[in-house]
Amino acid sequence: MYCPNCGHECTMVHDKKYFEWFFIALFFPYVGFFAYFLFKEYNKRAAKQALNGLIGFISFTVIGFLIIILYAVLMGMLA
Repeated sequence: MYCPNCGHECTMVHDKKYFEWFFIALFFPYVGFFAYFLFKEYNKRAAKQALNGLIGFISFTVIGFLIIILYAVLMGMLA
């Protein structure tokens, strides 16, 4: 990784990935929703991870409902 100011290569970089906000938003979407708006201005990486967790939660929910509906329709046809 290189310094954005001078261009020298940095060896000791405190680079957090903020994965914890992804998992918090994935399992507790309301917390992730508020975290996104809190971090949006001053911590863009944490806000992005919270938003990704929310998108993951919504995706899992929609896919789960589609599977349940498809299962109910198929079982209704077979009965």
